[in-house]
Amino acid sequence: MTISTTTDLNSLYNNIYEDSLFVLRERTLMASMVMGFTATGYATRTIGIFGTTTARSVAEGEDYSGADQFGKSQLATFTPDEAMSQVILTNRMMLTDSVDSIRQAASVELGNAIAEKVDKDLLALFSGFSSGKGSAGSSLTIGKIGAAIAKLGNNKVRGPRMGVIHPFQWHDIWVELGQPAATYANLGDVLTTEALQEYFVSRLLNVTWYVSANITVDASDDAYGAVFTREALGFDEREAYSVTPEFDASRRAIELNGHIGYAVGELRDAAGVYLLSDATEPTG
Repeated sequence: MTISTTTDLNSLYNNIYEDSLFVLRERTLMASMVMGFTATGYATRTIGIFGTTTARSVAEGEDYSGADQFGKSQLATFTPDEAMSQVILTNRMMLTDSVDSIRQAASVELGNAIAEKVDKDLLALFSGFSSGKGSAGSSLTIGKIGAAIAKLGNNKVRGPRMGVIHPFQWHDIWVELGQPAATYANLGDVLTTEALQEYFVSRLLNVTWYVSANITVDASDDAYGAVFTREALGFDEREAYSVTPEFDASRRAIELNGHIGYAVGELRDAAGVYLLSDATEPTG
């Protein structure tokens, strides 16, 4: 089927927007795992937090005079920016390919591009946590993961814990779980068998784990994963995702511009612990 009328084109744009929005939501991992904010405009958001107070022992009849000053201080600032993705549909393409083919290709590319940008921006915040376990050039181990979880506990962080690591970091854990050593007997047959068969364990040490290739590997083949709770990071949407078409007559093509306005930032440093390790591609 070729596209020959304005009505056909309008319908195509709407479908591409709806499909690419679906792709964006399905492929964005991090935005659903952190604190969410929304607003209009691009003014910097300042987030405050109230201070804490301490309970003290008092003697019988004592006039308590140890009140703590209670007020609000700045916790974080979010500075929004814009991100765009674009695909170009030439006249020849629209006259040659089917409507479904064009819609699928454009939708996937637009949605994936924005989803990847959002994820990479949020994942890049892992290295900013002041607490971390592991080191550059070393393998990620269950012991280091356990140490990171213990650190979260010592920080008195409450709430469901999540972990995100690079696929090559996870490979080190998979290899460790797969070794038939007596020291791993306490992990149980179910865990080690699942790791060997599925290459991924969704729950380990009371943490829900995800693997993301959107974690950047640096020039030394090292990467930052993290264990955190939702309040560690924030995603602040200012302009919802949209797709705008623009006809370029001299190019004989239509530009489809995907756009979103948002900010990301660290909220509570104590609620995240980074996992730094080697992320060299396994040789097999």
